Formats: sequence, C-alpha cells, structure tokens
Amino acid sequence: QIETLLTALRGGGGIVETRDDRRVREALAKPVTADYRLRPLEEVVRSLAAQVEIKNVFIDHAELEEVAVRPRTPVNLIVRDMPLRSALRSLLRPNGLAAVVENGSLNVTSKLVAENYNRVVGIYAVGDLLANSPDADWLIELIEQAVLPISWSSVGGAGTIEFFAPRDYLAILATDEVHDDVAALLARLLQDRPPPRRTAPLQRGLLGSPRS
Repeated sequence: QIETLLTALRGGGGIVETRDDRRVREALAKPVTADYRLRPLEEVVRSLAAQVEIKNVFIDHAELEEVAVRPRTPVNLIVRDMPLRSALRSLLRPNGLAAVVENGSLNVTSKLVAENYNRVVGIYAVGDLLANSPDADWLIELIEQAVLPISWSSVGGAGTIEFFAPRDYLAILATDEVHDDVAALLARLLQDRPPPRRTAPLQRGLLGSPRS
C-alpha cells in the first residue's frame, strides 16, 4: 500500500491500488458494444467483461438475492462504443446493483454493499485549480456538495477529503463510483477555468463558497 501511494504521488495523482486492480480499472475505461435483449444478467456482465479482456468476474449471488435479483434475471442493454464502466452503470443501477474492483477482480454486488466496503484512496493534483485561491476549502466543499453529498464524513458518511498543501494534493477516500464522479468534476473545472492571462482571482461564487 505504501509503494502504491508513493507511485501515485510521483505520477501526479491517481487511485492508490494494486497493479492487478489498476489493470481492471483501466479496462473499465475501454469501449464496449452490446445489443442484449432479455438476456440473463450474469451472461451479459461476463460477455461485456470479455470484450475488454477482464478475466476475473465475481457475481455476488447472495447480495443479488437481497435486492430480489437473480443471476438469470432477464435484462436489456443496447450500447455502442461506450466505456465499460458506463455500460455497467446503465445495466446494474436500475437493479440496485453496482460493480466494484477488488483483488484484481470485477465484482458485481448490491449497491449498498458497494457503498459500504469498497473504498479506496485517490490522490488528485489540484494545484492548477488553486493557483489563485488562498486555500482548498472551497474546492472540498464543492466536491462534497456536487458528488453524492450523503457519502461524506461532514454529514455522517464514511468518505473523507484531506488537503496536503505542500504539493497541492487532495487525498480522497471514497468508492469507485464517487472517484469517477470526482475526476469528472475536476476535469470540468479545469476546462472551465479562466484563461491564464486573466489576473482576477478564481470566482469562487460560481463554483462554491469558501467554508466559514
């Protein structure tokens, strides 16, 4: 764990994980195409995983039963060149399920279990966003308000955000799904930030207010 943390820091950020988990996570970003109509859920999941060469797939049958779903529950999925991560969300969310990465395997379980046990640390370099800001409080508050607000420790959840000032990193403990949304949010903020020639401070009122 220490080695993977140091690797993430040296590389400018990323999810702190094992090499096997990283391979699965990278595969989740690859595009898949599917036209499944009333096919068994487990068959569809394994077929999608095979398209991007994910070999280890675990279907948590006990947790499926908790949300009244069976491996052979018929499902529909029609997508074209969609990242596997997004395709799985479209497939699993309506059934109260989620996909998580653990021990080099793609696991399908209930959304409740996924939210409660599968938390990993992500390191995010945010120096560019904070260039004109005295601190990171406004950015932390924005993330907590915009990304699954009930999941953060500030309101009793288990997710945490810590800011490391010397290198302008955020260390975020959260689920895979939350990390996906945080990464997308930060990318949008970078894209929408004012051009470098502007000397006015970043307008925090548009992105979130500083903490009191």
